[in-house]
Amino acid sequence: MKQSEANVAKVALVLTYFDREVISFKRFNFAFYNKLVIPLLKDQHWICIIVDLQEGEIHYINSSAGFHIELVDKIRKFVCPKVLNAGIHVNRLVVKTKCPKQQNKIDCGIFVSQYVRFFKNGREPDFEQLDCKYFRLKMYTELMQGNFFKDL
Repeated sequence: MKQSEANVAKVALVLTYFDREVISFKRFNFAFYNKLVIPLLKDQHWICIIVDLQEGEIHYINSSAGFHIELVDKIRKFVCPKVLNAGIHVNRLVVKTKCPKQQNKIDCGIFVSQYVRFFKNGREPDFEQLDCKYFRLKMYTELMQGNFFKDL
């Protein structure tokens, strides 16, 4: 394994539908992953929850103001028993307040997608609202070339 590959977190992108329990962890090997990245839509606003399996933490990341404890509780109730069965304890909540914040009401999805990219690469998010134009163009290009999910 190359030195640069050793620093890259093993991240699972988990898509959720809490009104219907669609996620199946029956064959999911939690020991393989460092982090579960869970984008969530709440009242037409995207937020990001990261379950850090190595540190035993749930990170709540919101690009605007607000905290939705009910989403954290749903994640905790859904994910924690499953990771506990794999011998992993998740028992600490971290609300990330020092993360890039959107300056408008439409870029929450862009911010969440970038949070995912940064955390996957083992870095704290470091961008600002002005970067969204570049991210939109990059995402469009990746989608058109069929390689958007290669980096996520």
